[in-house]
Amino acid sequence: MTEEKRRYTNMVKVFKDSEFWVSDSSVTQAFYEKVMRSNPSIFVGDDERPVENVTWKEAIRFCERLNEMQDKISYYDDGGSIKDIQNTDSFRLLTKAEWELCCYDNNNLYAGTSSIQSLSKFALYRRQDLNSTQKVKQLKPNSYGLYDMCGNVWEWVYDKYGVRGDKRYLLGGAFDSSNVFLKRGRNGSCKSTNSDKTIGFRICRGAIK
Repeated sequence: MTEEKRRYTNMVKVFKDSEFWVSDSSVTQAFYEKVMRSNPSIFVGDDERPVENVTWKEAIRFCERLNEMQDKISYYDDGGSIKDIQNTDSFRLLTKAEWELCCYDNNNLYAGTSSIQSLSKFALYRRQDLNSTQKVKQLKPNSYGLYDMCGNVWEWVYDKYGVRGDKRYLLGGAFDSSNVFLKRGRNGSCKSTNSDKTIGFRICRGAIK
């Protein structure tokens, strides 16, 4: 697929009554490399796999670089703090609450389903005996049209984890996670300066009414 034809991101309007748009998959290696001119991923060989091995701070920098490329106002300052909470036009990370609303459609226990028997139709996780990330959007999306909200890679969100230190929330589980970590109400955390082969992110813009 040529660079001209490849769609590096597809933003989905999640809720009909809100101008809130979310990337329909985790940011891919192709998209990350187009924006940042580098690829930190461990699992290379298919640039439609999610980018991984990124820190929270690198995810923030990606958003800022994308805003710059598209002539949008900077959303974060150099430390990752939000400059203007009323700015709904620029790209950013989802908050924990936004991510959970987007993932667990129809009050499901997992993205797309509440049934453990059908989870493998929606999520790439330990049950498939995977030893690496996989190409995005291979399985079914949830009812909002969002793929891989559970499994494949954990996703950074904006929120701080706890009142001390510099940890941030991780949501959704990864290719090596059990179904327990994909379930609504579960989460992980990691220092904002740390990275791992199981951690990626997705982006959004707009706001939920």
